[in-house]
Amino acid sequence: MEDYAKHPEKVVPEMFRFVGEDTSGINYKLLKKVVNKGSVGKRVHQKTIDILDEFFQPFNDDLADILGEEKWRYTR
Repeated sequence: MEDYAKHPEKVVPEMFRFVGEDTSGINYKLLKKVVNKGSVGKRVHQKTIDILDEFFQPFNDDLADILGEEKWRYTR
């Protein structure tokens, strides 16, 4: 999502190629920059963040291995 928010014109063609679709029909004028306006809710407890990070880390590692890109090997 971070990459899409920063460079949708680069990420969308990569997504199309990944799913085997033709990229020639992409209307780049329709791509919008994603803007995160933040949150007014309660902060998430650090313990919750740690539990989620521990749970998802193996999946992120697998994704990085499958895609051959270290950027998916997310760690805080």
